Amino acid sequence: MSRGVSHSVSTRMWTRVRYVGPWSLSVVVHAGLILLGFTVTWSIIEHEERLESPIVSSDVPIQSPLMALRPLPEMSNPTPEMPMVPEQPTSLVADSQPIVAGPIGAVTKLAPPSLAFAGTGLESAREVVFVIDASGSMTAWLPFVIDELERTLSHMRDSQWFAVVCFAGENLYVTPRSGLTAVTEESARTAIEDLRSTINDLVGGGSDPTMALREAMAMRPELVMLLSEGLDGRGRFAADESSILDALEEINPRRSDGTRSVQIACIRLSVDEVFEPAELMETIVHAHGSGELTTVLLEELDP
Repeated sequence: MSRGVSHSVSTRMWTRVRYVGPWSLSVVVHAGLILLGFTVTWSIIEHEERLESPIVSSDVPIQSPLMALRPLPEMSNPTPEMPMVPEQPTSLVADSQPIVAGPIGAVTKLAPPSLAFAGTGLESAREVVFVIDASGSMTAWLPFVIDELERTLSHMRDSQWFAVVCFAGENLYVTPRSGLTAVTEESARTAIEDLRSTINDLVGGGSDPTMALREAMAMRPELVMLLSEGLDGRGRFAADESSILDALEEINPRRSDGTRSVQIACIRLSVDEVFEPAELMETIVHAHGSGELTTVLLEELDP
């Protein structure tokens, strides 16, 4: 009896093992695989966390994703344009000659006036008489002087009046024939044509300006522009300085306020920077003018 019972129990147990064994083995195997997968995954994650981040370098600037997509305020507003500075009007002062700055060590030169004859301003004068030395020493100069006079007349205003007196010793030539004349295209052209056609017959003799200055002063101008190589002369043509200055005191005396009716501007011509003496012209301009003797080189009259 006991043997039968034992056999029956063994049979049932074997039957359970037959059915339960494979399932249990499958569970154990899957559990092992899951455990193995978890272990491997965890190892990889832990290994990646321990790796240092690589340093990436590039020449291309990186823009932060948090940066605003619109331009920065200072970039969105255009740079305001600087206001244009208006040009300074041309001075109406005839003798205003601003100094033109040059390189360090260079000789500074005076800028020419806006309206000038041989570098001497005449814009403020309403009536101007040009007194030109046509003596023997001036022969080579005269074509350039006439060209300069033509340029001056072409820039004078129609409200100005002019006349030209050429002298050579005792000879005088006046144009226009009527004396002071309003500046027009016609009157200027006629005067220049007269000078070019007659000047060669006039040249020669001494440089005494007394007769020419008397003729010019008789027209009662505001300004006389006296142009010569020097007036002092040489030998028998040497100027009598005392008699010339006495004559000028007579025809252009000082008024009660110390001024004179006519201003005389003196212009000395020179072929180079080694100037000939011009004592008489310096004395005249100090007594009857601004005190400044203008010296002009030939190259400045021959542009």
